[in-house]
Amino acid sequence: MVNRNRIIDRFVEMVEIDSVSGREGQFKEYLKELLRQRGLIVTEDRAGESLGGNAGNLLAVWPGSAPGTKLLFCAHMDTVEPGTGIKAVVDDKCINSSGETILGADDKAGIAALLEAIDCIREQNLPHSDVELLFTVGEEQGLQGSKFFDYSPLQATMAFVLDGGGEPGEIIIQSPCQN
Repeated sequence: MVNRNRIIDRFVEMVEIDSVSGREGQFKEYLKELLRQRGLIVTEDRAGESLGGNAGNLLAVWPGSAPGTKLLFCAHMDTVEPGTGIKAVVDDKCINSSGETILGADDKAGIAALLEAIDCIREQNLPHSDVELLFTVGEEQGLQGSKFFDYSPLQATMAFVLDGGGEPGEIIIQSPCQN
């Protein structure tokens, strides 16, 4: 079962870590540690070095406990400006920024949801197939991290990108692409 307080607390913690495009390093280290604490195997590519930033893309692999379709989930670590010094304000119905900056929900809401899903599966000892999680850099500047990433190691046969507009629960099954 989703732990509402945990996901809110984690989301607030995440948005308050600066990670504007090209400067995702602090958030990348935070996320890498959370993933490793959950037993995922995490690697980082050299996208940051090549793109002039301070973080590479992260690929986390969660070996399955049961056979099934290998899944990939993708989200991005960077935010747009003004995204430095975010202060989240939580009330009974909504989470907003204090008004000086963006909130940074794009795409930290997706990352928080992925981490909560992992925690729920682990806590309930639910069987799962192999899962790959790709966290990219530079998405807000033209999908730079995605373009740099070497997709050849991926084993997944189905992918979900946790990024997009709309109401919670809305599913986008097709959209324009960039090259």
